[in-house]
Amino acid sequence: MWYQIPPDTSLPYVFNTFQKLVNDGRAPNPVPVYIDEDPIEEDTHNWETEELFDLAYYLMLLHARQENDFGALKTMFSALASTNYPLDYHMIWHQRVVLEAIGTFSSNDLHVLDMGFVSQLLCMGECHWAIYVVPRMPHRENYLIYKLLLLGKFSSNIV
Repeated sequence: MWYQIPPDTSLPYVFNTFQKLVNDGRAPNPVPVYIDEDPIEEDTHNWETEELFDLAYYLMLLHARQENDFGALKTMFSALASTNYPLDYHMIWHQRVVLEAIGTFSSNDLHVLDMGFVSQLLCMGECHWAIYVVPRMPHRENYLIYKLLLLGKFSSNIV
């Protein structure tokens, strides 16, 4: 990234320069590593409709941001930023906890991520995975509703 940039250049400037080069097509897209390593099933994701970048690239952009506008980072919390399995959120959960711990995001900001993930799991019939997520969510008004939904769906799967 420091090609033709002095070595003492600030990181935000380097990152913003790299993003400009990517946008201009003069640098390769920072796609997730697994795209280059593993074959991706055709039905897993439609790569033409969504720009998805590597997790390290999103963290780089987050560091370079001087303002609180994180609209460009909305796909950062996609499982597909780190793996080709859309329900493998282990890295996203780790990233979420670290970013919350250092004060980048608050629990309130990340509530949408939590609720969206639980809803997605319930819709896919993956109640056993949703049961892992809900108890770890900070308490909210709709927390009890999700607990009841999970209990109802899980108990119907047992019987």
